[in-house]
Amino acid sequence: MTLPSVEILVCTCRPEGAGRVAAMLLPPAEGVAYVVAWQESGGAEVPPALASRSDVRVVRTAARCLSENRNEAFEAARADILLVADDDLTYFPDAIRGLREAFARDPRMDVALFRHEGAPKAYPASAVVLTEHLPKGYYISSVEIAVRRSALADRRLRFSPQMGLATRYGCGEEEVWLLTAMRLGLKVVFLPLTLCRHDGATTGSRSRVAASTLRGFGAAMALIYPFTTPLRLPLKAWRLARGGQAGFFGALIGLAQGAWGGYFKIRRPWRG
Repeated sequence: MTLPSVEILVCTCRPEGAGRVAAMLLPPAEGVAYVVAWQESGGAEVPPALASRSDVRVVRTAARCLSENRNEAFEAARADILLVADDDLTYFPDAIRGLREAFARDPRMDVALFRHEGAPKAYPASAVVLTEHLPKGYYISSVEIAVRRSALADRRLRFSPQMGLATRYGCGEEEVWLLTAMRLGLKVVFLPLTLCRHDGATTGSRSRVAASTLRGFGAAMALIYPFTTPLRLPLKAWRLARGGQAGFFGALIGLAQGAWGGYFKIRRPWRG
């Protein structure tokens, strides 16, 4: 079985970010390479640990937010399969091979979602093809996405530059990207495969949720569940308050502001 090639698309920011990328590289392996999308590099030199590797390409970007940086990485990619990555992950080589084998076995699979170690999180118990919505209790993180590069020929399949880190709507870009893939008719599969470890807290799981994150929650909700969002907003605010992540009324206001943006300000990528 011929395995597809893989590129790990590592997004990083500021001069010190490149050092973090250098620390996460695996030993060179055939068919596995890296694209480092370096935002706000400040003219710093590429660290020798990156510059000396023939399997690493560093792309300096003028991206203004994380979503734009991820899209720059998409544009620079050359491999068959692309992994969306941050600069603080630990990858498991055997699992990367398992992912390549899964794509080789199913040439119709466009997007694969997988597990990562770190903060406690619920996942489906077995492989499942995903359609319009995710299984109850399951949400995705950006570092759990692998996509066949050929699927990116449809330029609608990009991260929304209006959402994510360093934007007004500070999260939810992964869910909207995934919804776009589904709306475009791509085959999306969850695989019970643990590909990497991430020790930091994800945006939505922090002990206190930032205002931009609340707006991101609300915006994603309005884009994914446009008809039931008014009912979902107070429930989400109550859950955040119960978990000590925000006050109920503050959360409700932030969520509502985000939902307004989702309805009237954020472009729906699947519409072009």
